Amino acid sequence: SCRAVEQACLRLAGPRGGLSLWETPVNALNGRMAQILLDEVERHSGLHQARAVRAFLSQMWGRMAVAEPGVNRHLWADLKKMPVPEGRVRPWTVDEFFIMTDTADHLSLHAEGEADRPELGDCFVLGVLTLLRQTDRLTLTAGADGGSHVTVKTSKTGKPVQLLKTPLLAKRLAEAARRRQGHTLHWPHLVIDEQARQPFHPSGDHYRKLFAKVRAAAARRLASCATLRDQDLRDTAQTWLDRAGVDGRIIARLAGHSPETAASLQQRHYIEADMSAGDAGLTALNNLLEGKL
Repeated sequence: SCRAVEQACLRLAGPRGGLSLWETPVNALNGRMAQILLDEVERHSGLHQARAVRAFLSQMWGRMAVAEPGVNRHLWADLKKMPVPEGRVRPWTVDEFFIMTDTADHLSLHAEGEADRPELGDCFVLGVLTLLRQTDRLTLTAGADGGSHVTVKTSKTGKPVQLLKTPLLAKRLAEAARRRQGHTLHWPHLVIDEQARQPFHPSGDHYRKLFAKVRAAAARRLASCATLRDQDLRDTAQTWLDRAGVDGRIIARLAGHSPETAASLQQRHYIEADMSAGDAGLTALNNLLEGKL
């Protein structure tokens, strides 16, 4: 979001440059200027990005208002309401998942001049076995390995979580450890940029470019892959768990949804779920995937 704001400010400044909104003191910004900025982001990057920018700036403004005198804390909240974009539910098919993973593992075979990117394949597997968003997966770090489970943490919460090591996940983690054996620095992240030998930047910009290359190569093997997004893996995991017969309350807990955002029954009457069933659900999901190996 920060980069989208900076680029929009530069476009608004024009080819001659000069003082842009990016350089304007925060206490000098007004509602008209803020609206012009959001309109520019929407024209260039779409409604989803504009809404994300507004939410980001609104949050930052609240913090600035405490430290900077004269800052209008409610500047972004007081702007006209933005329409809510239509929802998107596009789970990957199992065939698409394995084509994408195999293409990442052997990208050099499918895209001239590219190196293999098995770390992206690892990220796809983590997407369906952790139900985490892309940003969380790129910052996911591993702690103690308890045999059947591995302790992981995201930068978002910092809280340790026990992740079930399904056979598919255990295989990917072991292969990643072998690939990274000769690295000078051994990062705790489950997924790193193995060509650069360092974690992906949290912004995800480089990861998204690599994902686009994998997707383009995979689409030459299976045309429907052209419509896939990494962000759809969270929906994919929940859809597959549902098809594997896992209770909706367990899926909601695995996905980190609050009772208020779960199914209508859970909204009205949330029942404490037995989380031991979560491991059984992920095992069922792994069995579904292994049936395609």
